[in-house]
Amino acid sequence: MSDYTILERNAYTGRGMVLGVEPNGEYAIQHYWIGGRSDLSKNRVITLDQDTSGKPMIKTEVADPSKLEPGTDTSLIEYPAMREREGTHEHIVTNGLHTDIILNRLESGIPFRNVLIELSFEPDKPNFTPRIMGVLYQLPRGSVNVQLALVKKAQVGTSTTSREIHHFEYDAVRPGFGYCITTYSGNGNPLPAFQGEPILLSIDGSTFDQLWRGLNQDTLVAMVAKRIDLKTGETKFEIRNKLTKVTA
Repeated sequence: MSDYTILERNAYTGRGMVLGVEPNGEYAIQHYWIGGRSDLSKNRVITLDQDTSGKPMIKTEVADPSKLEPGTDTSLIEYPAMREREGTHEHIVTNGLHTDIILNRLESGIPFRNVLIELSFEPDKPNFTPRIMGVLYQLPRGSVNVQLALVKKAQVGTSTTSREIHHFEYDAVRPGFGYCITTYSGNGNPLPAFQGEPILLSIDGSTFDQLWRGLNQDTLVAMVAKRIDLKTGETKFEIRNKLTKVTA
């Protein structure tokens, strides 16, 4: 199968991310999307904000709060999905509140791989959604290092706290390629977690459109593309939402 066919044949990817470098070697990219099956999961948008230092920050938010049941816990559906470390060229993307945990640990000098031991899968029984995450490092002379990880429930073992930690690191990513992981490898009850190594994707100017068109439209909710200028460090974002955010 071609690289994108793997994603297109996946009935439900859930959340997903792609980190890589455009063919000209001038821009690095981070793509992130959210999918949902329930009304709660689908009632979301991706928004662009700023953190306290003025750096851009991508968030997932409830689209229409009036549709929430009283007392609804939104901690698993509202979170900072993309952040970048102040004064560095480190760009973080995740599917949950662990975005801030990773940022804080990196600022304290703790390597990304060492942060993983602190994390667990989401407590959404019976799916136990994996926590997926990636960090893109802009290195000297324009080269890019990509690290991806997921923490998921162990397939073997009776303890509901048993987990698997998978970490992947790619040095000097070749222009024109990116690496993709998703939370799920298909539909089901419970949902099957992502398996194996990250999917190697060819990257070009049509990647965002190809992902947007190719993913299951019944569950796709929103997507964001982040482009990082490897000379200046400047970033640009493109956001697509199926819904429009309702403001009071």
